[in-house]
Amino acid sequence: MSSGTIGKLAAAIIFTGLVGLMLYGLSQSQPTQRPTGPQGVDTPTPDARRTGGLLGGVESSVFQSFDPETGTLRYQFEWDTLDPVGQGRYEVVAPVATFFQDGRRIEVRAREGRLLWPSRDREPESGNLSGDVVVTIRETGDADEGRVVGTMTTPSLFFQSVLGELNAPELVEITAPGVEFSGRGLTARISEVQRRLQYLRVNEHLGTTIWPDRLGESADEDGRATRRERADRDGTPADGAGAEPLIDLYRVTFSRAVRLSRGGQIATADEADVWLRLRDRRLSRDAIAPLTVGPVTRGSSGDRPQPVEGAPVETADERASAEEAPIRFENSGPIEIVPLLQPPTQLASDDLTARFRASESTAVVLRDEESGSSIRCGSLQWGFTSRQLAVRGVGGMLGVEFDFPGEASVRTGAVDVDLGLGIAAFPGAGRVTLEPGVTGQERSTIIAWTERADVMLDTASSAARASRNPLLRWLTASGGIVASTDTATVSGDFIRADFSSRIVGDEVRNDLGRVSVRDRARAVIRDGDVDADVSGNRLDVLFASIPGGPGQADRLVPTRASASGNAVALVNGDRLSAGTIDAVIVSQGGERTRMQSLDASGDVTLRTREGVDLASSTLHASEQTGMMTLVGYPATVGLYETQDRRGAAAVDEFAQGFSITGESIRFDREPRVLTVFGGGVLSYATMNAETGLYDNGSVHWQRSMRFDDRAGHAEFVGGVSVTASSSPGDEYSMEGDRVELTLVADLLDEQARRSISDGEDATSALIAVRVEAVPGRQARAEARSYSGTRGDAERTLLTAARLSGEQIIARRDVDRLTVPGAGRLVIEDRRESEEPRGGAGESPLLTDGRGTTIFDWTGS
Repeated sequence: MSSGTIGKLAAAIIFTGLVGLMLYGLSQSQPTQRPTGPQGVDTPTPDARRTGGLLGGVESSVFQSFDPETGTLRYQFEWDTLDPVGQGRYEVVAPVATFFQDGRRIEVRAREGRLLWPSRDREPESGNLSGDVVVTIRETGDADEGRVVGTMTTPSLFFQSVLGELNAPELVEITAPGVEFSGRGLTARISEVQRRLQYLRVNEHLGTTIWPDRLGESADEDGRATRRERADRDGTPADGAGAEPLIDLYRVTFSRAVRLSRGGQIATADEADVWLRLRDRRLSRDAIAPLTVGPVTRGSSGDRPQPVEGAPVETADERASAEEAPIRFENSGPIEIVPLLQPPTQLASDDLTARFRASESTAVVLRDEESGSSIRCGSLQWGFTSRQLAVRGVGGMLGVEFDFPGEASVRTGAVDVDLGLGIAAFPGAGRVTLEPGVTGQERSTIIAWTERADVMLDTASSAARASRNPLLRWLTASGGIVASTDTATVSGDFIRADFSSRIVGDEVRNDLGRVSVRDRARAVIRDGDVDADVSGNRLDVLFASIPGGPGQADRLVPTRASASGNAVALVNGDRLSAGTIDAVIVSQGGERTRMQSLDASGDVTLRTREGVDLASSTLHASEQTGMMTLVGYPATVGLYETQDRRGAAAVDEFAQGFSITGESIRFDREPRVLTVFGGGVLSYATMNAETGLYDNGSVHWQRSMRFDDRAGHAEFVGGVSVTASSSPGDEYSMEGDRVELTLVADLLDEQARRSISDGEDATSALIAVRVEAVPGRQARAEARSYSGTRGDAERTLLTAARLSGEQIIARRDVDRLTVPGAGRLVIEDRRESEEPRGGAGESPLLTDGRGTTIFDWTGS
């Protein structure tokens, strides 16, 4: 249906109701045509050719009525014979009544009739015309004959001049350019004082057929041209310019089983109402705006949107097929037209408004039989001037139903559309269901809300001008939003989706670009081996369309996702929380979508099912570079395991684990190198199976730390201090400017750690330690053994050993300590002394060694 067709349809329906008015009532409006007979007299004027007296039979006579004030001809009455039958009544043969008004002539013909004509100084009071009554309406110019713009036929016609009433009790058929109407029992009443229609009724509407492409053949343009010509000739304003128009307000009601159809498009309702505002007895040319989205620009090229270069263009055959199909309008009840004293709310922004209602049946139904699409509602109101649509439900929260088989369905309580502004509002709860073929999902996609939703249409882009269908700019919904697919569910209190319009080849595209969810926002994804739950005060996802495979349509994929405001992401057992989480996502060809990079800030914590525990102010992880960076003191990386070698968070019970804390930490996946920039701390703890307590230790440094997992090497630089303790009461410490550790390789690999712990000849992961001091200072290593565990009140020192030198090397694999240069060893033994070996006179060196012993050397 082309732009403006629905408006033309309504105008045609209005015309079929008002055409009866033209038979007599319109003749009461102020004429402007010049008289063709005597002026200033309002009496019957017999034809000069033949006369037999007004009281007897008169053949071939003419009666003319002139306005006494202007002398203009109002109407004339002709007949073949006029015979009096007494008491002012006449029988007339072949009567012809012609009414004149500006640019229009209305002619009534019949085979015979009876008139009540008590005074020949005025028109007949009443009458009955019978036998092929034909009413013809012509648009006239200066010529006597004009183009026919309307014809009515009926077997009989009654009129009452005093009451201003017209009756056609039998079949009435009306034809006009593009319109055919039939009905039974037409009654029209005219107010002589107000000179307008007072009442019109058709008792039984048999049907109206309308050809929208022929409605433009009416003489409206010719009439305007005629008025312009007359204005140029007589110097009078054209179209009433400069004068206030005469305003008439009407309501038209269609009752019982209303049906409107065109081709396979059908609308049914119980009742229909039409409100209209006439200006100078005419419907304004701007009363019916074209069915386009956005501001209407009228010009010489018409209302049809102009083609855009590179966009699909509607062919002439497509336009002809759309506009030549006839429209059929039916209702089994009466049609009534009544005037209105005050402008109704329906005409606040319109000169023409129509409303369909369901009062007895279940709903107003609009459906397309070819596509199967349908709309069910309780009422539908359309403003033809403002292009505003109001749809209301039949009851309940979701009383409006839109169904598009194979594509989508909508359930809501009400819909308000303003095509001029390009806005559609759903002021209540609603639900949209998208079929799998539309979304590419295996099951339907459902979007539901509890408060309201709003849609803004694209009214300005070149794609919008080229498209035959409305394009979206954005949509919003509020109140308990839930959007679910077969793999994901998104929920929140407010959602907004933004779309982009573009022309690709010969296709107009309207793609989703961004989705934003606010207030209790949450997204749950269950897709194959991906199990994710993301929540926050706000979620944002950017989308892009990427080419599909051969023979496949383009795919809409997420490219960036972010969560902010107490954001929490649970992915496959891993938990990431932060003030803001931002992920860049990529998808190539048919590959599964994967994360390219991740950024988080504001109290970032990450705990994985493998036992990794991260915390920092900011986090950046890149899949492309294989690098992860933690910034902001304290930035922490931890790795913890349970007794059965499963991952565990630091706050849970664990069997062994370690953590690294520093100002800035970077981990390079290849070649698995962890670097700490600036000072930091490394801590570890291992559950002692004998005591049930933790053996633990820590390393503090001031400049940097680097750990190469594949090489099994760790280095700490700058004011390094190492402490360790093991059950039941052993403690160790080191100090130096640089400490190197030689470790078992691949400690970060879970299987490698298990092989170390579970092997029969398992050795410690620590192989060797090297402690160095800056020139002029001494490195130190110390071991202490106590009689009890830390914290015991009775705890005492049993033994201690302190080693110092510029460099100290400890090799656990060969149980050896080496000091390459000068140094000192202090051994202290505070255990109870044993008896000396020898008797009197034996060397004092032959003792049990209790006390303190010092060794100094200058070599190694």
